This record gives sequence, C-alpha cells and structure tokens, in this order.
Amino acid sequence: IVLGKDWRNFILKIAPRANVIVINNAVSLPVFYNKEISKLRKFLFLGALIQRKGVIDLLQAVKQMKNQGVSDFCLLIAGSGTEEQRLKEYAQTNGLQGCVEFLGWITKEQKPELLKKADVLVLPSYNEGLPIAILEAMSYGLPIISTDVGSIAEAVKENENGFLIKPGDVDSLAHAMIQLTNNSNLWKQESNTSKKICEKNFSENVFFEAVEKVYRGLYR
Repeated sequence: IVLGKDWRNFILKIAPRANVIVINNAVSLPVFYNKEISKLRKFLFLGALIQRKGVIDLLQAVKQMKNQGVSDFCLLIAGSGTEEQRLKEYAQTNGLQGCVEFLGWITKEQKPELLKKADVLVLPSYNEGLPIAILEAMSYGLPIISTDVGSIAEAVKENENGFLIKPGDVDSLAHAMIQLTNNSNLWKQESNTSKKICEKNFSENVFFEAVEKVYRGLYR
C-alpha cells in the first residue's frame, strides 16, 4: 500500500510483479462553514523550517510582491527548525517584517484555529509525498499553492483548487500568490473546490473503505 501514483511507479520499477495499491492519506473533515472573502489575504506556511521546504523561496516571492506594490496580504510562517534564524534575518534585512509573521511551533490544538484564520496554504517544498498539511488545509477550504513534487498533483489541481509550480521557481510562486491576492472571485472559487475535492477523495471514510476493500480481498 502506497500513498500515491508516483510511489506506485517507483515500487514497480524495483519489483515489476508487485501488487501495489494506492491509498492516499486522509483527514477528518471539520464542522466548518464556507470561508468568507477577507480584505487581507492571509497566506500560511505550516511545517518544519528546514531547507528542503523551500521557505526562503517563499520569502523571496513575498519580496517580489512587495516590490510590485502588492500590499493586501500577509504571510504566516508556522513552524520551527534549523532554518528559522536564517529566515528571520532575511525577512528583517529585506524589510518584510510588516507582512511576514513567524508564529513558532504550532500544537495540534492550535492548528484548527490557524486554518480557520488563513486563506491560502503555500508549500514550496523540493520533495514531499502527499503532506497531511495540504489535505488539512483543503478540508478547511484553503486553495493550495505548492510545488509539483511527490503525489501532490493528486490533490492539487491547477486552475481548480490552486497552483502547481516547479521547485525553486520564485517568479511563478509570486505570480500565484498575486493572483489569489488580487482576484477574490478566483480565491472563492478555488476555496470551494478545495473543500469539495477533500470531501470526495481524502476523507477518513474514503480511506477506511479503501483499506477494508484491500483486507477483504486478501481472504477471497
């Protein structure tokens, strides 16, 4: 059992005769009403502050946005790690303190309120599987801006519920963030679609049904 199609292909290259089943990660769906359009678009990074997560690319994109005169947004960085001090120094050196806030490590109990508060999840990682953070954000109606790595494309659909970019492509990252800042209709449409995709494909009910089907198949 693997988390996505990319992993299935990887396993089949090693063991072509293997019986590989794809069962995606899943999340509990919150009791949550549709998100409302806010005047200040709040982007959220949620994860470890380590090099492979590409958070420095995210700060560079914020700098581009600021240089282009985009102001109706802020970036919330939730997490801690080895890159934390470097990222804070970059934000200070480039005058980003007014639009970037470092929240530190977020507990499981704090996460729901943060997801309710945020408008868009941004994950510019250089490698991933299918992160729970993306699925959790989708369940709260957040559009996703992410790199096209691992199995993320199975959850994030370009022009439907977010944007997929290449790792390290700061220009495309900034462009996607500007689109979701300036176009409230696009944000609302992608917010609704994100929640629907999560309910249809990544709920716990879907997960348990898939696992049960695999186990029952073993005893036929």
